[in-house]
This record gives sequence, structure tokens and C-alpha cells, in this order.
Amino acid sequence: MTGERQAKWLTRFVRLKLAYLLDLAAAPFVRPDETVIVSGFWRSGTTWLQALIAGRTGAKTVFEPFRFRADGMQAHYHRVGLPGGESLQRAFMPWGQGDPGRRLVLRVISRGLRATLHSNQVRMYRDRQPLRHSMRRRVVLKTVRAHLALDLIREAFPNPIVHISRDPRAVIASAVHKTDRMWGVFEPFDLAGQLLGVDDGRAETFAKWESEIRRLNEAPFAIQLAAYWALTERYLLDSLAGAGRVIVFARYEELAKDPASRIPALVERLGVPPETAGDAGSFRTDSPSTTRTGQTIEDRLFGWRELLAGEEAEKIAAIAHAFDLADRLVD
Repeated sequence: MTGERQAKWLTRFVRLKLAYLLDLAAAPFVRPDETVIVSGFWRSGTTWLQALIAGRTGAKTVFEPFRFRADGMQAHYHRVGLPGGESLQRAFMPWGQGDPGRRLVLRVISRGLRATLHSNQVRMYRDRQPLRHSMRRRVVLKTVRAHLALDLIREAFPNPIVHISRDPRAVIASAVHKTDRMWGVFEPFDLAGQLLGVDDGRAETFAKWESEIRRLNEAPFAIQLAAYWALTERYLLDSLAGAGRVIVFARYEELAKDPASRIPALVERLGVPPETAGDAGSFRTDSPSTTRTGQTIEDRLFGWRELLAGEEAEKIAAIAHAFDLADRLVD
């Protein structure tokens, strides 16, 4: 390592440690009732919504605390006997019923809501947030992996929660065709392995769909992803049926049409006072995580029509109908 590279590495190392220490110092002052949880499936607008809520409320962001390289997750994979390699781990959603999943979810969310998870991948110190943000007393935590544990999170924590959904055809088009094959790292995908092959209790719940899961497990990559979307969204809705404290549900298509007015209204529904009035120009329509910026609203809502083959789009729509999620389809 050259002297210049060594100096850069040392500077980054010191900065990350300092940011983490500042997070720890601010943690006792974080208010749970003003700390928001953003949930949703991959490519549904979670990162975009997190950024807008954080900007509106003056919060720092916690990014994907359940991601496969985050604190404690590798040890959890070992405990539940998660089969396969990294492709299975990357798409893994923790199970919120029974141990060890329940203990994992409670520990990770508890620390994440105060931004005390010691992971650059979770806080994105280097790439996303200036050092001064570590002293902020509000947090917006976002995760695409909470579907199978969101009811537990709702019961255990008082924080406002918003779940964002998007037309599955747009989700799959974005994931497979529009993000330089971001989801290529999930290949080979194993739908049955995710829902039936993990020794933590989920298989008993998803057994009622076993025949559909086995059949769809032989389908092409994009169709398996659509099935994973449908099955996890269906489970989420069923698990929240009759819930005491209501989770706020948001539609990506509605928010994206006019974020300057609809994001403040959403924040008001969540019960979090804005830090400032906000500038309409700051309500960006593109996601911080997208590979294509500057798209029109029409492209963002219906660009999937140019990306998906007709038969592929029809199969995704059929999956939505099969799991009683046809209301998610936007035409």
C-alpha cells in the first residue's frame, strides 16, 4: 500500500469511528415517537421515500439493518441453518415468530432505531451522510426485509411505520432490467429455499402455498421474484389483519405524482413534526439508489411496459391476481 493510499485509508477509518461515536452520543436523545420506519419490497421506492422523510424531518438515515453483511446477520444465518450461498442470503427476510428470529429482529430494530448499529453499510457514513448528521436526534430506518416480521415490530416499538407498495410489474422491471441487473447478485434465486427451506418456523406458515411455491420455483428469474413479492406481501397483509396500531400504507404511484404536497401530508399522518417547511424543489422524483436519474413521471410509473415482454408482464399480473393483490396493478 502506497503512502497516499494508506493515508486515505486511515482518514476514512478515523472518520467512520468518529461518526459511530457521535451516533452513540446522540442515541439517548433520540425520540421513538419521531423516529420513522419505512418498509417495502425491493425497488418499491423505499430509499426514495426514506430520503424525502429524512429531509422533511431533519433525520439521519439507517439503511437496511437486516442486510446480509450487517451486524449479527451472519451469525443468525448459521443459527437457522440458512442453506445455499450468498444469493440466498442477500434476499433473506428474517422470521419474526419464535426464536431465534424474534430475538434477532428485536435486537436489530432496537439498535437501528437509535442508529447504534456499528456498520458502515447500514449508516452509509462515507457515501450518504455528512459527519454532522450523526448528532441528529431523529432517525428514519428503512428496510426491504421486514415483511415477515413487521407485525412483531409494530407490537414491540411505538415508532410510526409506513409501508410503501408499487405495481409489481414496475418492481420486477426495475429490479431485473433497469438497475444494471442489481438483482443479478440474487441469482440463482431459490423461491422454495427462501420460504420452505429455512429452519426457523416459516415453512409451517408457507406450507399452505407449497404447491404454488414449488411450481413457481421452476419459473424464470423474473417470475420467481414476482412470486416472492406476492407471497411476502400477502403474508404481511394477513399478519396485520385486525392489528391494534395501524401501519400507514402508501402507494408509490400516488406519492411520485406530486411529492411536494404528498410527502408533507404523509409525514403529518405519521405524526412527526417537520423540522422546516421544506422546499418544493427538494422533493426529488428520482431515487438516491437508482441507476437512472431525471426520468419523467410517466417513465417511472409505466416504463415497465417498454422493459417487460408482453407474456412476462401478463404472468406477473396473474401472480398478483392469484394472491389477491390485484389492487397493486396500475394501468
